[in-house]
Amino acid sequence: MTPSTYQRSEAALAAKIKLRKFLRKNPPTSLHQKGMLLWASKYDAKLTSPDQTKNWIKELKALQQKDGGWVLIQLGNQEWQREDGKAQSQMSDGYATAFSIFVLRQAGMNTNDPVIQSGLRWLKSNQRKSGRWFTHSPRRDGKHYITQAATNMSLLALASCGELPQ
Repeated sequence: MTPSTYQRSEAALAAKIKLRKFLRKNPPTSLHQKGMLLWASKYDAKLTSPDQTKNWIKELKALQQKDGGWVLIQLGNQEWQREDGKAQSQMSDGYATAFSIFVLRQAGMNTNDPVIQSGLRWLKSNQRKSGRWFTHSPRRDGKHYITQAATNMSLLALASCGELPQ
C-alpha cells in the first residue's frame, strides 16, 4: 500500500478523527507540545487554528537567546524536573535550538529570516568534534539520549534550511 493510498483508507481517516478529538480535549501544556503540533499541522492543517499557529510561532521566537540558540527547559512545563534536584541548565542547547528551527521552518518561516539565520549560526558553531550537539537532560545525567535526539534534530533543522549536501 502506498502512503497516499493509506492516507485515504478507512483506518487512517478514522485515526485522524480520533487524533483531532483527543487534541481538542487535551490541549498542549508546554511549548514543546505546541511545537510538535505546529510540525504535525504541516500534514494536517486542522490540528491547529491560524491564531494558534501565529501565537505559538511568536512564543517560540520570543525564547531565542542572544547567542541565537534556545534552551530546552524553557520549552517544557512544571513537569520537567530533574530527579536529583539539581538546577536546570539555562544554556542554549542543541535539541531546543534545532527543534525550534525545524518547527519554525515547518510552520512556513523563511530560511532567510533573521531568527532562523541566528539559530543556524548557533548550530554550526556548537557542533562538537564528535559530530554531536550536546544537550543537558532535563531529567537525569547518564546515557545522553537527549544529545542523540539533539543530533538527529539538528540534521533535520539543517536539511530543512538547505544546509546539508544533497
